[in-house]
Parts: sequence; structure tokens; C-alpha cells
Amino acid sequence: MKLLALLPAVLLAGCGSVSYYWQGIRGELDILQRAEPIPVVVESTSDATLKRKLERSIAIRAFASRELALP
Repeated sequence: MKLLALLPAVLLAGCGSVSYYWQGIRGELDILQRAEPIPVVVESTSDATLKRKLERSIAIRAFASRELALP
């Protein structure tokens, strides 16, 4: 029972409070909620530099799957 009571103290030892962890969780959830598939962004963006970079990333991923048998 004492070991279970010490668990939160050990987990929080490196950080000041639970609010630190909560802020990190909220940030990650915000990123996941705003995520869009790369092909959707390529079709909808007017930024030529961003479009070129995203198209290159699609080509790199295709190469990795096709030639290197990576997932």
C-alpha cells in the first residue's frame, strides 16, 4: 500500500506539478486534432514551397515502401 502511495511522488519528482503534465497532454491532443493528411494539404495549399516539400516527402515515403520494403 505504501508503495502505491509513493508512485505519484516518483512520477512527479522531475516536474513541479500535475499541471506540467496536463499542459503537455493538451498540446499533444491539439496537434492530433488539427492533423491533416499530406495529400489534402498539397491540394489545398497555395504556398508553392510547402507544396514542393510535401510532394517530395510523399515521393520519399513511396521510395522507402517500394525499394526498401519499409512500412
